[in-house]
Amino acid sequence: MKLKIEQLNLSHLISLVAKAVSPRSPKPALSCVKFSAGEEGLILDATDQELWIRSSSKDVEIEYPGEVLVDARLIEEIVKNLPKSDVQIETEENKRVKITCEKSKFELFTQEVEEFPEFKPPNPQFEFDLSPILLRDMLEKVMFSASTDEIMKNLNGVYIEIEGKTIRLISADGFRMALTEKEIATPDIPEQTPYMGFLLSLRSVREISRIIEAGEEEDKMHVIYDGKKIGLELNRTFVITQRIEAEFPDYKKVLPEGFKTKITLPTNTLYQSIKRIGVVAKPGSETIRFDIADNIFQISSTSSDYGNSKEEMSIEKEGDDIAIAFNPRFLLEALSRVDDENVTLSFIGPLSPTQINPATLSDYEFIVMPIRM
Repeated sequence: MKLKIEQLNLSHLISLVAKAVSPRSPKPALSCVKFSAGEEGLILDATDQELWIRSSSKDVEIEYPGEVLVDARLIEEIVKNLPKSDVQIETEENKRVKITCEKSKFELFTQEVEEFPEFKPPNPQFEFDLSPILLRDMLEKVMFSASTDEIMKNLNGVYIEIEGKTIRLISADGFRMALTEKEIATPDIPEQTPYMGFLLSLRSVREISRIIEAGEEEDKMHVIYDGKKIGLELNRTFVITQRIEAEFPDYKKVLPEGFKTKITLPTNTLYQSIKRIGVVAKPGSETIRFDIADNIFQISSTSSDYGNSKEEMSIEKEGDDIAIAFNPRFLLEALSRVDDENVTLSFIGPLSPTQINPATLSDYEFIVMPIRM
């Protein structure tokens, strides 16, 4: 294999695929990026066998085709720091690859290409186009509330439902839950599409979001699902991820009903107030308290180490008075994702789930468990 490609182009391709590599893989081939040069241009592949990322470019001069397997971390660091000029890559008979850019020259060891898994995209049993910006925004609204504990497989990810022309994303960690839904504005999904629900790992959805971020606003994403794997194609990048074989909790049972207290107030006002009052909360056991009585809303925090803080504001209240406490970080993370000037908080009682949602929009809900006072 011998080819020439611009440094910026090559660095971009490597950065897209390298995140699929597992740093703890016992198989040397899975710590590598596979380079394939041929009629389709330059194709880069990386996988940990749960997540596969493929990206390619035709902006490359190929003198003769071939394949090579190079350590992902090493090649990413080398190419990232090369001069912004043409990079020449050439394989040699001694199982090495030579990389040249201006006066910089590297000769790297390679792995056996035959040890790298075969690329197997999902069977197109169900496929449609989706706005990547829509998916990115939906992921941003829910990823933060997924559990980061990889042992809790059924919560360490985002659950995706497709029902007719509605797509719904849900995540939870046992203390909170985020849910967002949108209508899919695409003509190739029939109204009678069967219900589908699948769980993707948090790592996979983070990488999907990152790849979307690197695209353009007018791009379209093609989605393929076969019951076990989901594939997403954006421009010349293809992401394949396995569904997690774990049962996501029945989120509908978590959605509270029969609220006894409701308040609506400006989203940013509440966000900034919680941020200020939470400064004195004790690190590691952060708690802020809401006291809602008549038309006064008081936010307070007390710490044996730092002192106390409180702030009051006038509100319009529906229902009973209530005193309730929360982890301020949970509230701030939810409020920062509310795309509305005003937010509604709905309470049942001091030990029951509280719902947070945009005052005038119905596409986002956040449920949070209070802290016992």
